[in-house]
Amino acid sequence: SSGAALEWFGPTRTVGTEALSLSGTGISSGGALRDVSGENSYGGAITLAADASIVDYANSLTLSGSVACGANTLTLAVSATAVTISGNISGTKTTGNGALVKSGSGYLSLSGDNSSLTGDINLNEDEIRIGAANALAGGGKLIMAGSTELKSGSATDRTVTKNLTING
Repeated sequence: SSGAALEWFGPTRTVGTEALSLSGTGISSGGALRDVSGENSYGGAITLAADASIVDYANSLTLSGSVACGANTLTLAVSATAVTISGNISGTKTTGNGALVKSGSGYLSLSGDNSSLTGDINLNEDEIRIGAANALAGGGKLIMAGSTELKSGSATDRTVTKNLTING
């Protein structure tokens, strides 16, 4: 429903393999999925029914299920330490904001096989850490704003097969 949100509040929470359909920006644009407190994880598949946002206000959030953006945009606002997506991301949007937008002062860690993410990724703030061989595979572009960083999540060298656009 418009203006609704799924919110974690309290100590660490884990959701198993429950599938989730997301759309919209949530209550007062605070995220359709909100991590407010604790180190939380969501293991189910996430499918975007329309453009949607996930906001991490707390310590960290791990998404271990697949994330299917389709022709929509997923905005990840990482105000805390990190959001880790270890599941596979797919999406095709190359217009407007693309398939994935990362904002906020925390980092985004990608460790899934994202070769089906053929849409664009916009890194607007902070950094993306690559934790797997195909984390930035597929078509589309990685568009990096000024003062943003692309790092390996470990000492292992990683290959980026997306086209890069660096603004800054």
